[in-house]
Amino acid sequence: MDPAVELLRHPDPNESDGNDPRKRDSLILVIALDDGPLDTDSIISYYPPLLRMCRMLRAKKPEAAIRIITDDDPVIVFLADAYMREHEQLMDMLVGFVHAGGMLVCADKFAITINSVELKPFFSSFGLPWDMGACYRTAYVVNPACSHTPLSCHELTEKTNVKALLLENVAEGDKLYVPKEGARIQSVILSAMGQLGPVLENRSLTPTAFAKVGLGYVMYSGDVQGHEHATHMAILAACTKMHKFLGAAYDRQQ
Repeated sequence: MDPAVELLRHPDPNESDGNDPRKRDSLILVIALDDGPLDTDSIISYYPPLLRMCRMLRAKKPEAAIRIITDDDPVIVFLADAYMREHEQLMDMLVGFVHAGGMLVCADKFAITINSVELKPFFSSFGLPWDMGACYRTAYVVNPACSHTPLSCHELTEKTNVKALLLENVAEGDKLYVPKEGARIQSVILSAMGQLGPVLENRSLTPTAFAKVGLGYVMYSGDVQGHEHATHMAILAACTKMHKFLGAAYDRQQ
């Protein structure tokens, strides 16, 4: 195999891996251009269920990612970091992939590897007005106004408390989580002093967004620590409930 491509394996040795011929018809591509290993602590909750249904390949170089998108027709592309933004050809491929019906998930280290100058142009490439809002920890609840019906309260963790790089200018129906009424900005320093943080004034921000783009979807998770259960369940729900092929495969496993 190309050294710029890594086959991701299920952490349970008793599970079949990506070489299982039953998985040849479905592929998930993880683009992680950071030379380091993937943060398995942050992905363990949602990658294994997907590995039972699909082959998963990690591309470590933009050229490898372009080749896989072109030749292997992945059903979902994960952006595990934001370093691909520097590669115009790969960005063009991702935009075309989504408009043609693919699902793009910006998660893992994406939120901590993109800056305030780059985030808005990145999402503008997909026709989305999303912009960087703020970064802090507070309490959130499932957005009752979310317009993506399969991503209902039954599929998402009802409430969460997460430190996240928040988005603004997200359509109300595209927010999976919204700040809890009366939520306070949480600070380790203030907590150590026995003080409460200020009440969050801007309740239009969201840590998790999901939007229809062309025939496909774009998802963003701003969880900067990557260990929050609700984050993982939101990503898994998006992949298995909004993608018609994976949804059917996932339901058969339950």
